[in-house]
Amino acid sequence: MCLAVLFVLGLFYRSYPHLYLIPRWIIEEEVFAHAILELIRTGTTFRVGYQPVLEQYLLYFIYLLTHINPTTLSQYANPVIGALTVVPVYYVLRKISTQKEALVASALWTFNENMIYRSSTFNSTEALGLFFGLIALYTYLNYFGLKKYILFLTFIILSIFTHVLPATFIIGVVSLDMFFKGNMRNKILTAISISLFVIFLYSPLNPNAVMMHSINPVVMLSQFNLSNIFLYSLSDLLLGVSVFLGSVILVVLSFISIILYKHNKLMLIYLFGCVSLFVVSWMVYSAYLIAPTRTVIYFILPLSYFSSILICKLKTKTTFILGIILILTMSLTSLNGINTMLYVDNAMTIDEYEFLENSDIIKSTYNFGEWWTDMPLKSSLLLFSSNLKPTVLPDTFHVNDNKNIIVNLNSTISTTITTTNIDGTIVITKVPPVYKYIILSPRMEKSAFFFINTKYRTIQVKQPLVDIWKDMSDWKLIEEYKNIKLYKWCGDV
Repeated sequence: MCLAVLFVLGLFYRSYPHLYLIPRWIIEEEVFAHAILELIRTGTTFRVGYQPVLEQYLLYFIYLLTHINPTTLSQYANPVIGALTVVPVYYVLRKISTQKEALVASALWTFNENMIYRSSTFNSTEALGLFFGLIALYTYLNYFGLKKYILFLTFIILSIFTHVLPATFIIGVVSLDMFFKGNMRNKILTAISISLFVIFLYSPLNPNAVMMHSINPVVMLSQFNLSNIFLYSLSDLLLGVSVFLGSVILVVLSFISIILYKHNKLMLIYLFGCVSLFVVSWMVYSAYLIAPTRTVIYFILPLSYFSSILICKLKTKTTFILGIILILTMSLTSLNGINTMLYVDNAMTIDEYEFLENSDIIKSTYNFGEWWTDMPLKSSLLLFSSNLKPTVLPDTFHVNDNKNIIVNLNSTISTTITTTNIDGTIVITKVPPVYKYIILSPRMEKSAFFFINTKYRTIQVKQPLVDIWKDMSDWKLIEEYKNIKLYKWCGDV
């Protein structure tokens, strides 16, 4: 009964951005929906240029069976999966703690702000990978002999074919536990198993093999930089505390709990793995690949466990009140941090979607490589492209005083080059802009949104855009819908 209540509340907790805050897509969701939509349209993902992972195939098969709108399927897949994950979380914790402690920890896990940041949006398949990984961890704790290893391998393989990080993390935790508990024979078998797993990760059999080549040991070592200690400024860290306040409180409670009480060794190994992953992600930070904020979700299970041990030492009434306070704190923190983590304030409007869907010019365009707009519109444009492999060109930028990053509009403006020849004649050459089409919407004029990769990290830029193109003779307004404008570069007029 308690798990059913946690599932329902957890599902609403993860679904409310789509229910109340976002007209259609959270930024970046379209990237992962591409494969599903292509499977529906053509039966293959050849044009997308990559092999879908298990969750994308699963949603495709659900669509074939039910014909539920694929957009709806994509929007609510991870909220459902994230809410369901409370079941393996509870049963893993129940194997190493009392029922009361397991329920309190499961409640803390369900409402932690990281859960909404990582499982309310379809910008990753990590939620399903973690679901399978935690089931695998439960089979490791609950079963014995051959059955234990068959079930463990089954769910780990499902996890690998969904998302490589949760599977790799759980394998690392289990391997360390087996190594420390086993005799010399088991230690050797564990070492051999780990070696075979690493070989598999970099083999063509791994559906994530292309990504793994970006995080091989040589690349990771080349990115290692001690100066990354200063990757985040004091203001960044304070923002992090405001966004992850519930997790910060759990860290404090866990620290006290670890000092005062004896704990299950597997959870200590799990916490060690989390810390190691966090440190590595900080030292070898890579935009879109591995970053400290992406690894915080793995801390929540051990932190919830350690915190529940401390909380449950109190009287039942006090435990209940403190648990409610923590849940409310984490829920309110997520409301505060959802704009930072999910960019809901910068999501596309219904008018923008209608413009994209009804524009004859967009419908007849093959490739949007020469189109300039902000990131939300740029991601959605790819859904309309007949040639999905070539992505749009990256945004360029310039830095003022090394502090204020501003989107550079020069790539949308033609330039004039004057050349004086030896004979004294002057040749004037007009160089066309990099981009030939501009989409500008009222949302962008209020606050356009960009991701910009600097040398050190990815920066979010929110910048109001002034319509500079309306007064330029070489730009022509060719389409307009509810003040959403499409300009085309026409050269000299």
